[in-house]
Amino acid sequence: MRSRNYQWFVEPKDSHSNDVIGEYLSQKFIEPMTGVKCEDGIRNLWPCDLEDVRYIARSYFKNEDIDFEIYGREGNNGKIRKKTFLFVGKTAILMGRPIRRTAIRLATQLEG
Repeated sequence: MRSRNYQWFVEPKDSHSNDVIGEYLSQKFIEPMTGVKCEDGIRNLWPCDLEDVRYIARSYFKNEDIDFEIYGREGNNGKIRKKTFLFVGKTAILMGRPIRRTAIRLATQLEG
């Protein structure tokens, strides 16, 4: 069975989040993309790999000041879509604010 190739993107929702995420991704010589056509409109996104997305998700659970959305697309020509869940092994992590009570437990699972 052929594995799927996904491209990942992060959209900071405010200037502080953009600074934090940009500082991390800039260390890897990653530049932001502006005016990217997504399924739900035009966005300014940071391209990254899955490990970067996981790192940013861990930062989110440890630091409530970071507000962002995750986008992804299959292959090089697929539609860029918002990802509601990030799957890490068998654990599905809801990318949204309503899970405060489970955030510490999930962040701990991500560390492993």
